[in-house]
Amino acid sequence: MTKIALIVPYRFVPPRNGGHKAAFGFASAIAHQANFAVLSTDNNDPGPGFRLIPSFPDHPSKYVLLRYRNRIKAVLRREGISHVILFQHYQAALLLPALKRMGISASIYVQNIEYQRWRSLGKWWWPLMRVYETWAYRRADRLFFISPEDRTAAPGLFGIPVSKCDLVDYGIRRPETGEVASARLEIAARHGIQPGEKIILFFGPQHYKPNQDAVLRIARQIIPALTASDPLPFRVLICGGGLPADYQTEIKSDRLSYLGFVEDIEAYVMAADVMVNPILSGGGVKTKVLESIACGTPVVSFAAGAAGIDHRVCGTHLKIVEDENDQGFAEAVGGVLAQGKTETPPEFYERYEWAQTIKPVLEWSRMSDGKGG
Repeated sequence: MTKIALIVPYRFVPPRNGGHKAAFGFASAIAHQANFAVLSTDNNDPGPGFRLIPSFPDHPSKYVLLRYRNRIKAVLRREGISHVILFQHYQAALLLPALKRMGISASIYVQNIEYQRWRSLGKWWWPLMRVYETWAYRRADRLFFISPEDRTAAPGLFGIPVSKCDLVDYGIRRPETGEVASARLEIAARHGIQPGEKIILFFGPQHYKPNQDAVLRIARQIIPALTASDPLPFRVLICGGGLPADYQTEIKSDRLSYLGFVEDIEAYVMAADVMVNPILSGGGVKTKVLESIACGTPVVSFAAGAAGIDHRVCGTHLKIVEDENDQGFAEAVGGVLAQGKTETPPEFYERYEWAQTIKPVLEWSRMSDGKGG
């Protein structure tokens, strides 16, 4: 009998960033449609809504120590697992050879091509990451990419067959009736935002250099350009923990508030009039764009930050500006604020809801026999 295990090598319950939300949503969706369990670290919160088995510590040793490999193998045998999905390739060296010997079909969920991301960030070790990714992707039975561009490029980059590569879009949740209106009232009251004052949001982990660069760009270029155009009254809210103190000092102004990590980021997304995404590096699908559109919030993004997203189903909710065109970016934001929020196109939900996006995973588990392929 087919039984799927997802191996998530870090704490992701409760979800606190895009990677966590991807793992949580992916697991929740599969649990509704297949015999399924998640193996993860021993410090996740209880009661996530799917079967979660603590299998190793939240420590770097989880990637290399044979005792954790043996512990995972024991769980897989006990549970009768036939298909494993590694939620990252970093445990591939530890687990892929063992899974092959056990006759378990193994796949990798690829959130981005990691060596390209490290290269875009100027990290010297990116060639080593390319070697490791090549090894891992060639040995996996199936690869699930969240970016159409990455899926198309991977066969040429890594010397793998096209038939091994599937597209599994990052999934989203549709807000319940009344959620958006109540979120707006809550966030406006929390931060003293006046009637008629627009909320411009940027969010993400602020210890991540591309997000730090985006914050400075918002403060230095985009806010002054937007202010010069005499727009509607607005406040910029920056959410996400980890912004260095010197950055916080530089961006401080009456127009901008840095809030740090917030527990209810989805409420901020629903409350915002526009989410801005002036990202120029980092690679992969920017899941914050999909999450914002799902919540009914339009997005203005540089082209680099909109890669991997099906623009055709976004309607007017995604405005793409040429990279580094700060004046054009500010004009696009002003246009969105003047237009006001509208309904997200139904085609967007048809494309990106989790029940739709996981279909290739379920098909793989049905078609393969647990011995590869």
